[in-house]
Amino acid sequence: MSNKQTGSCLCKSVQYEVTVESNKVHVCHCGICQKWHGGPALAISCKPDWNIDGESNLTWYKSSEHGQRGFCSKCGTNLFFKAPTAGYYGVTAGTLDNQKDLEIETHIFIDKKPSYYDFTDKAPRLTEHEFLEHIGAT
Repeated sequence: MSNKQTGSCLCKSVQYEVTVESNKVHVCHCGICQKWHGGPALAISCKPDWNIDGESNLTWYKSSEHGQRGFCSKCGTNLFFKAPTAGYYGVTAGTLDNQKDLEIETHIFIDKKPSYYDFTDKAPRLTEHEFLEHIGAT
């Protein structure tokens, strides 16, 4: 299931249209995502065919050797993550205009999750090592 979805940052200075690959949300508990979001990141895989209105307000930050994170330079909303060498492009689930029918598919870096929050879903949980092995990065 691929379909076009629209979304924006909080102040609407960056508005976008992306092709999401499914309604599956990936929850990342790594330290970088915790710093970036103030908690876990919830993202949906999308194709790199982003159509961005207000691109001059989009700032990219190279957060690791694998990826970059895009955010609105006016309101600070975290919008995108891309790891082109791994073929991954993602949009933060909470910035989509239509979040109906979204469901959590997996949790990654579960061994990095702090103890003060928990999710009750039954989605698979992968440790840092398991996830990196899964994507061939070990």
